[in-house]
Amino acid sequence: MQESDLTLEWIINNYGNFFQKYGISPSDIVKKYSGWNESNNGKPISEYLFSLLLEIGFFIAKSAETKEQGLEWKIEWEEILLDFCKVYRKVDVRYYKRQLKFDKTLLQKMI
Repeated sequence: MQESDLTLEWIINNYGNFFQKYGISPSDIVKKYSGWNESNNGKPISEYLFSLLLEIGFFIAKSAETKEQGLEWKIEWEEILLDFCKVYRKVDVRYYKRQLKFDKTLLQKMI
């Protein structure tokens, strides 16, 4: 997918359930974009999607009730983040692959 194909509708259709799970509704995605776009005029919408994904990371850190739950959520988040980075932030892919492998290994040891 090219940057020019990325729209709010695409984000909601492809990531809406994931965001909803972590407290960001489709209407929140649209509302937050207005403010983000005003202060980040000229930046591509992929940067907005990345900012939403980072917001989920903070939610996970604050909201997980146990270490295991936090790690399970983090693994799910990292998988989504890795898919995103493969297309839009290629420089981060190697880091997220290693982090995901580390977290999966850590979770196996905890269980």
